[in-house]
Amino acid sequence: MRSRVTIDGLPLSYLSGGKGSTTLLLHTIGGSASEWTRITPILNEQLTTIALDLPGHGESGLLDEHLPVPDIAALITKFLDLVGLDRVNVVGSSMSGTNALEFAILYPDRVDQVVLISGTGPWADQPGLPVRKNLPTHTSENKEITWFRSQFHDPAVADEPGFFEWWVMTRSKADDQMIRAWRKRPLLKRSLSECRAPVLLIRGEHDPLHPAAWSQAWVDLLPQGEVATIGSARHFLNLEAPRELATLMIRFLVHR
Repeated sequence: MRSRVTIDGLPLSYLSGGKGSTTLLLHTIGGSASEWTRITPILNEQLTTIALDLPGHGESGLLDEHLPVPDIAALITKFLDLVGLDRVNVVGSSMSGTNALEFAILYPDRVDQVVLISGTGPWADQPGLPVRKNLPTHTSENKEITWFRSQFHDPAVADEPGFFEWWVMTRSKADDQMIRAWRKRPLLKRSLSECRAPVLLIRGEHDPLHPAAWSQAWVDLLPQGEVATIGSARHFLNLEAPRELATLMIRFLVHR
């Protein structure tokens, strides 16, 4: 079900459904709440999910290109207050891992557990982390079929009829300028050791952004961090391995 609220004059849209403890789903940069719809039917059997269109994305309000991106952690607290929720699990996919961790560190009384899907936030410079190879950053608005197929360990998976068209539909109409603005957001100057919530990082076995050793070193900096790996997958796990991803999420969020 799609609903809408307004916070500080900014319209926000979200999808919700299911039963059980509430889990807030934060999408990739340039994406939208709709990208979760491949796994929410599975999650909603045991969890209530709220998939939020972040500012400037999906059906939420556009952002002024001359103004900074809003404080997402503070916006989430206002959103939870407005919809009557005290505490939630929070899930961040790819670049929204940053938002999920910031929210958990700054508002620990509002977070039960955290899941990061191919997303570890901007903490690459913390002591204890090995050097990770720098990779070129592309825009999230690259909607060519050849690029889409390259994101899968087995490109044939991308050839499912209608799959590419569905993925394009989930992408925001936001332009590259908005995406660059999001990437320039100030980073939280806090240590990972301050995150009190249990955190699960789920990575693809062949994800170039999250080598196994780096991912393990990263979660070792968390008081309660662990890694789960999905085999034969790359970065976009909700696309390439939705059932395996949903199973790991439920195991951690419901049966931990």
